[in-house]
Amino acid sequence: MKTLFDIFPVDAGETLHSEGRYRYCLNGELTDIHEPWMRYQLPDGGQVIRTSRSDGKSFVLGVKCWIQANRTYASLFWANASGYCTANYRVNGESMRWNLDGETPEQLELDRPTQFFPLMRIFSGEILLSLLANGGSGQVLVPSIKSPERRETLFRPLFSERSVEALGSNTYHYRGGEYDDGARYELNDEGLLQRYSWQQSENQFWEVELV
Repeated sequence: MKTLFDIFPVDAGETLHSEGRYRYCLNGELTDIHEPWMRYQLPDGGQVIRTSRSDGKSFVLGVKCWIQANRTYASLFWANASGYCTANYRVNGESMRWNLDGETPEQLELDRPTQFFPLMRIFSGEILLSLLANGGSGQVLVPSIKSPERRETLFRPLFSERSVEALGSNTYHYRGGEYDDGARYELNDEGLLQRYSWQQSENQFWEVELV
């Protein structure tokens, strides 16, 4: 499978700022899924984050995200045995623009404040804190990976109402979208996701931790 640097090579002038990795456990057992992330400093003072999720053999999901002129940009990559797919997003407070695999971009005006979540755990803390600052709830835009085998839905915009409830120091319940029963999130002092747990189904209990 492609590595993170195969998908999104580092550009000249970028300097590594910080890095980490999330590990996934299912029903108490460590899985092969790994999710490294790296944050780079840009020459103009901005930052870009590269991250990927893969089990090393059957799939890889990659995301590159950065902010420029009050717009959030994200490049997305998915690959498995049947092929690969790419997409690009540009989101600000009033509109979004996206395209799939080089197709003609589509523009959509947003009629209410919308938070953009580029799929990966490194962005979880920011989305939770943004919703809290907005009163604890709001609309969230997520590129869909619900059925990655279906080309007609992969990476297409998915909107849902989400809410955050503070449980204690840096600990929250997150509800909405696929998290109907509430997922438990713990952030570290820097606002990054430290650990997360979610009962996906009766027989699937996920735990994710920053290592």
